Amino acid sequence: MHYHGIAIAEVWIGQSPVNVGDVTGSALYGTIWKMLYADCAFKRRGCSKGPREYAFDTHYAFESFFIKKGQTRIKIEDVQFPNKQIGKLLIGIVAGVLEATTLNDASCWKQQTSSLCHVGDIVRVNMPQKDSKKSYLHVRLSGDPDGFAEKGLYRCCETRSLVDTAVDKYKDELTSVYFGFRREVRCIINGWESCQG
Repeated sequence: MHYHGIAIAEVWIGQSPVNVGDVTGSALYGTIWKMLYADCAFKRRGCSKGPREYAFDTHYAFESFFIKKGQTRIKIEDVQFPNKQIGKLLIGIVAGVLEATTLNDASCWKQQTSSLCHVGDIVRVNMPQKDSKKSYLHVRLSGDPDGFAEKGLYRCCETRSLVDTAVDKYKDELTSVYFGFRREVRCIINGWESCQG
């Protein structure tokens, strides 16, 4: 699912919840940025994709009043970009989308003294070609199989306004690269339906 030509920044977010535990907000942004930036060797103008995953430590709620250490993993499913600036924009938008999701109280819940949150399982960012080269970054997240607690809700469509704000932070830089700005953010529902804007 690559660039559709309907916006400068096209963002697709998965509906299945993944527990990121207590790694939320700016801490989640920094964690995702660091992992993806380290993986994307810009001298090669690309990132690893396929079976390689990165993991970060977090905490999960397993039962009432019981918190246990766990891990959340992120994998690059597909990626291409023409230069370092666009690569960093793609990484920043992916990290910003995930950070924004944890700012929605409905995606989180309090357990003891911790706030534990969910994000969507997929983030796909597509942008126009530059110098005849495609620009996109698609990632998938997963958590420990037994670490999903059915507390808190993950409703992607209700997080849209926060995600819009996160993408808009890159407006000036995107405008300098593509001479314009428009975003399209969609939450993927049942594989093809979406809420958008």
